[in-house]
Amino acid sequence: MATIDEAPAHDDIELIGEKKLTWFDVSTIGSGEFLAMLTWGFIVYIASIYGLMWGLIGFGIAAVIVLVAWWLYREIVTAVPEAGWIQSWSREAGLFSLGTSYFILFVPVYAAFMWLEFAVATAFLQGVAPGVDKHIWPLVLIGPLAIVNLAGFQITAKLQATLVSIMLVLNVLLGILIWTHFNSSVWSENWAQVSAPGVIGVATIAGLWIALMAGALEAQAILVDDWDNFKRSRDVGMPLGLIQLFFLEFVVGIGIMGVFPIGELFEFAVPPVSFVEVTYGKNLLYVLAFIFVIIGNATTFNVYFMTMGKTIATYAHQGAIPRVFGRYSTRGAVPWVAILFLIALALAGAYWTGYEFIVHLVSAWAVTLYAVVALCFLGMRRNKQLERPVVARFGTALAIALLVASILMAYGVLKEYPAPSYVWFGVVALVAFYDYFIVPRTARGKRYRASVLQRRTSAARL
Repeated sequence: MATIDEAPAHDDIELIGEKKLTWFDVSTIGSGEFLAMLTWGFIVYIASIYGLMWGLIGFGIAAVIVLVAWWLYREIVTAVPEAGWIQSWSREAGLFSLGTSYFILFVPVYAAFMWLEFAVATAFLQGVAPGVDKHIWPLVLIGPLAIVNLAGFQITAKLQATLVSIMLVLNVLLGILIWTHFNSSVWSENWAQVSAPGVIGVATIAGLWIALMAGALEAQAILVDDWDNFKRSRDVGMPLGLIQLFFLEFVVGIGIMGVFPIGELFEFAVPPVSFVEVTYGKNLLYVLAFIFVIIGNATTFNVYFMTMGKTIATYAHQGAIPRVFGRYSTRGAVPWVAILFLIALALAGAYWTGYEFIVHLVSAWAVTLYAVVALCFLGMRRNKQLERPVVARFGTALAIALLVASILMAYGVLKEYPAPSYVWFGVVALVAFYDYFIVPRTARGKRYRASVLQRRTSAARL
């Protein structure tokens, strides 16, 4: 059996040559992944359909589901600590093409989040400068980060952590101001707008929340081999990412539900900034809120380039897509061709305003992704060839529960809006089919696939 020491030539971590990260760096990357205004959109969107009360109940259920997935994940990644994460787990579980499908499809899914952010940010900036052509804003938003990355000066995890820390401070300030204007009558109006949604309805709410909360877990999973302290990052960094996500967005988001009726919130591009403008006018505080939005955009696009660039390059090394996508620059080891593709993909959907379609598409991705995590755990549990057996306490029962919950959530999301789910299922099947039947029949794909299917990073180093 080949180990990582015997085959360094195709170890993508060696190729990329990134600096090691601390557990705080990784956790802030997870919490900084989603732009603040995108989170507001989820909160308002969910509450508008099901009422605030059931929205909160669904959030609690989703939080438990994420923690269950993390409990399984920490055991899986300890047994197979490889950079390919879900692709590697699927290999050991006998589901390699399915895992590869989810691995490579992170790229369009994350691009979909960029499309949502473009839509919201453009609306916000149009309010700030109504005389500017709206088609200019996507270029203004993504351009600086794209230039920095392509020049080989990829924003580091330290700077990413600093930017997210600034967002945390501004969120605390916004939260204090918002909660001092809390109105119980407005809260009551938003609290229970609809009757009990039933089991499938609650599962749907949880599924919509999972689409947002998954980022705190998955961004860190992609960067697992860059952590400087594996155990501490696995056991502390990931939960901290969820806690930061909670304080970064959710507390402030719920607070504003006691300030403005939901119908009025829909008129705001970015509710916290609009709150400042309506309450205090365009003063220094408004400028700080504006900076908050810009920093959020920067952290989001930075993670988009960091993680998805690596994903595309890794898949190119496997021979599944043209070799050119796997090229790295000599300065900073940046996957520049992949980043150019990411820029094009993001801009292609910059003016697509199908918010509801994209929300349900990423929800279908998130809940079925957790089903794949459960299947990987169950498959690896049966694998007797692993150096370190998968032995999480209550692991089998929790994996089955996660699988059932994922099925219920997927059904609920599909039932509410079928088209996005069908699109997602179809694309997953197409990529899995391509990886299973086509890739092994190409010369490069055949050679690399034979290597990656045998390669296993030693768990002894942990």
